[in-house]
Amino acid sequence: MSMFNVAIINGDGYSEILTAAAKRVLTSVSEKFDFSLNFHPVDARAFLGKSESEILKTDEYKVIKSADAAIAGAITYDFARSSVHDDVITLICKNLGLFGCFRSIKSFYNTINCSALNDKDEISNVDFLIVHDIAARQFVEKGYKTGKVGREAYDVVTLPEMYAERIGRIAYELAEKRKNRLASVDLADTFNTEFLRRKITHEINEDYPLVNLMSYTLESVVTPLLFSPSSFDVIVANESTSDTLFSLGAAISGGFGNLCEGYLGDAATGLYKPAKVARFDVKNPHGVNPVGIILAAAKMLEYSFDKSLAKT
Repeated sequence: MSMFNVAIINGDGYSEILTAAAKRVLTSVSEKFDFSLNFHPVDARAFLGKSESEILKTDEYKVIKSADAAIAGAITYDFARSSVHDDVITLICKNLGLFGCFRSIKSFYNTINCSALNDKDEISNVDFLIVHDIAARQFVEKGYKTGKVGREAYDVVTLPEMYAERIGRIAYELAEKRKNRLASVDLADTFNTEFLRRKITHEINEDYPLVNLMSYTLESVVTPLLFSPSSFDVIVANESTSDTLFSLGAAISGGFGNLCEGYLGDAATGLYKPAKVARFDVKNPHGVNPVGIILAAAKMLEYSFDKSLAKT
């Protein structure tokens, strides 16, 4: 019998309610499919007010690092930020080598009527991933200055070739596990960094001959995404474009509360969490939507433990 160690990261608010729901589902699935899960609780409050070097020395971080995978509950922005870093989860993922973030856009029968689209048959088949690298774009220089006609702002951005290739390979590998369809969405008509990413994504396509690659600009992908969202499988983009597509995907699927995200990379582990935390009733302390974290648990089983049967 296979055995896996899972770090359960609790933050604030409704985190324990969410992770408890995930543990119940994971335990039930493990019993059905004959594998074992050991849960290791991590209190994210240990990261409060600490610098990066201090966080990496904590026992809590060591638990996450030694686990086969991690799943996090509600970690809000105000809670998560430390004296140096705005997002502790991203910091942890970068240090674990989990550079590839995917957002899962999936519709459910009870959220179809919440979609911004009218074609319910089309919406019912929506199931795609949006992938980006959390550390790809490097801001060499940015700031403000006084120009000849007033204030000016500037950003100097670089994209190392290896970063474009590594996120491209993550996207291709995810597509191979799904429907062998990959869409590259970029701003290649505007930025050289985006043109390089598109070029490298096409170059490594020869290593994944079964994957059908399509390229779009951000402007050109909006119409097919709105009228035929079920035709998409895996989308790879930069971080800001990914954020835009994720917001669009939430409107298509019926809201952020039913979506999850995960972090993958060279490391054997992976980290998974609900994309947002939605509450059913602001007056009910237990009225929190568990769908996002249950979907995150399903993705953990599929991508970290290769338990593809468990996703059913």
